[in-house]
Amino acid sequence: MKLRQQFQILVLLGLVVAVAPPAAAIPNSPSNLTFTFTGQTSLRLSWTDNSVAEQGYEVYYSIRNSGVFSRLAALPPDADSLTLFNRPPGTTYIFAVVAYDAGGHAQSPFLEVTIPGIIPRDHEPAVVGQFFSQLVVSSETVVPDSVTVTGTLPAGLTFDPATRRISGTPTQAGIFTLTNTVHYPNPALGTFTKPLTLRIIYPPGPPVVTGAIPDQALAAGGSAATLALPAFFTDPDTEKAVRFVTTRGPFDVALYASATPLTVTNFLNYVNRGDYSNSIIHRSVPGFIVQGGGFKPAAPGFTAIATDPSPLNEPGIANLRGTIAMAKVDGNPNSATAQWFLNLADNTANLDNQNGGFTAFGRVCGNGLDVADTIASLPTTSYTVPVNSTSTLFQNFPSDTAPPAPATLDFSKLLLVTSVTPISPLSYAVTANTGSAAITATINGTNLILTPTGILGGTNQITIEATDLDGNTVSQTVTAIVTSAYSDWVLANALTGTNAPPAADPERDGLPNAVEFALIGSPTLNDAPATRPRGSLVTTNSTRFPALTFKLRKNLGGLTVNLSAAADLSGAPWNSIWSGTDLTGPLVMTRTDQGDHWQLTIRDPQAGSTAPLRFLRLTVTVPP
Repeated sequence: MKLRQQFQILVLLGLVVAVAPPAAAIPNSPSNLTFTFTGQTSLRLSWTDNSVAEQGYEVYYSIRNSGVFSRLAALPPDADSLTLFNRPPGTTYIFAVVAYDAGGHAQSPFLEVTIPGIIPRDHEPAVVGQFFSQLVVSSETVVPDSVTVTGTLPAGLTFDPATRRISGTPTQAGIFTLTNTVHYPNPALGTFTKPLTLRIIYPPGPPVVTGAIPDQALAAGGSAATLALPAFFTDPDTEKAVRFVTTRGPFDVALYASATPLTVTNFLNYVNRGDYSNSIIHRSVPGFIVQGGGFKPAAPGFTAIATDPSPLNEPGIANLRGTIAMAKVDGNPNSATAQWFLNLADNTANLDNQNGGFTAFGRVCGNGLDVADTIASLPTTSYTVPVNSTSTLFQNFPSDTAPPAPATLDFSKLLLVTSVTPISPLSYAVTANTGSAAITATINGTNLILTPTGILGGTNQITIEATDLDGNTVSQTVTAIVTSAYSDWVLANALTGTNAPPAADPERDGLPNAVEFALIGSPTLNDAPATRPRGSLVTTNSTRFPALTFKLRKNLGGLTVNLSAAADLSGAPWNSIWSGTDLTGPLVMTRTDQGDHWQLTIRDPQAGSTAPLRFLRLTVTVPP
């Protein structure tokens, strides 16, 4: 599939000779040069033959503002008219008729004619936030008696019947199909009707917040919360995206899924099947395009990627530098299949018009064009290579080597697309977390995971930053409220800042907050003597045992309380003999319900008279 690199073809009637018309009129020059429209794209030029011995006539024309006249037709003596066909609507011509004989020539006055009707192209690019203006009907050589535009115009655009223009600054993206109708009182012209499709896209810009992330309520030590961040952020100019990985580096492409849905769906079908994996870049024209997506290496030649039915052509997005478009068969607008190309320059004048207009369906993001420019800088040549066993000529074929390109195709120097895969238009990061001791915030793909830790609670502010494929960012903060018995206790006692953590001792009575909380102490009163366990001896079956009496909160909120014993305090191991989860075991001597806590007496399993001497210790442990 080839794209013509340059496109400038002028089709004329008769022989075309690039000469200037005669500058000076002489007697017997043609006069009364006029025109009559004989159809919607045809007109007849007429003049008065004032010469008596002319050898013939020549008709010259110029496109207005071109400054160059060309011969349109050579006519016999006594000719007084010429009919022209297939003139494009909206084109303004300047005509002159010249009579000539052996002794000289005589020129008529100039005649300017604009072909009436609807402007010919049925698709026009438009961008949200950028001024748009499109003339519906050609300028007035013949005045129409009505001009209408039917269909829903996008927000921001209006049609002015007086100026016959659609204009404004669109604020809405999408596909808008309009019908332009022009009626002329001249029966030869009648009514012109033509569709006009506007494919409006967003310009590259930063991502935006589409909704506030709601406050999250979690329980200390409880389950994590998972939030799908695409529900709260979006990048308007990137609905879908893919990543190309090539042997010269990766680049990302934003896809215009809403503006060119058939083409994007067709392209993603190849992507999702892995058809582009280890395919070759087979054409490179500096200052024009880089093309691939058609073939895979299979020495001594290539295999062609199997193709799906072609989607309908979807022109209307400008083939600017950095856009990606689909290649087509020359002369068939609806022939795109698997081959894609990157525009290395502004190719709008060429490719927006050629072959029905080439469908640009995405753009390269960030500095990804550096990869394409690097490929375009590599040497190229022509090779004849078998494709599925059929010899095929490849022109402008690049090789990944220093100049010159090898005379014979070197398969070790191919430029490969190793993969093309869908990616998220946005990536995310946690940039701030005021409560990292109470909650961890992590990103897993496009999800935010909030996991409460330990027993700590409170109100935490977590900032999420979204970054698009161009490197632009936007952020928002979510409030995560971690509830726990300990956090409620901290709040009830007005503990803030450094006085709030479990290890803090705000009243400096030697008991940290975790102990005060577990044993029903006060963090604001010096109540250590009343809070600490009291040692005693208890009797069971006539045997006396050491014991501790203390208050124990019913809802420990993740804390653990343990009673252990040791033979001495100089390094003997402490052996656990009871935990706070045991409220009915044989070591529980008394248990009195005090509402929010128990009043407990817990004994040592070893009798007090048994040697060696025993020490008891009650510990409160905060989970990591």
